[in-house]
Amino acid sequence: APLLSIMDFGNQILYGSPFGLGSLIIFIAMQRISSDATQPFLLRFNMWQAALMSMFYFVPGCLRIFATIGSQAALGSYDKWGDWSPGSPPENLSDAGNTLVFILFGGCILYSVVSSMMGVTPKIPWLSERVEQTLPPGR
Repeated sequence: APLLSIMDFGNQILYGSPFGLGSLIIFIAMQRISSDATQPFLLRFNMWQAALMSMFYFVPGCLRIFATIGSQAALGSYDKWGDWSPGSPPENLSDAGNTLVFILFGGCILYSVVSSMMGVTPKIPWLSERVEQTLPPGR
């Protein structure tokens, strides 16, 4: 139970902060740790990779917003009194998209965690190459 209360405290700080500042603070902390040359390479690599993944997670959110706006406009209709009601994206399409994003990001995170526990640098295609190119040199 003490572990759960610690996790709940962290969750309250992350999601209870106004204007999403908790996520922004964690994002900045990941960037700061990854640029600290005194930290071990694997920690810095994983922090920078996590920061890049959080930036890439922004893209599916934008696509979801645009798809919702487009479907509201394209699938909207007028009722018999002339009032317009917006449409909604088909649930099977949005569920498939959410599942794909979850599997993709969840698989990358799980692979990174297991690789790091084994002491091996995770090699996610394209992402790990960008991390290696942009990671500041350290020890």
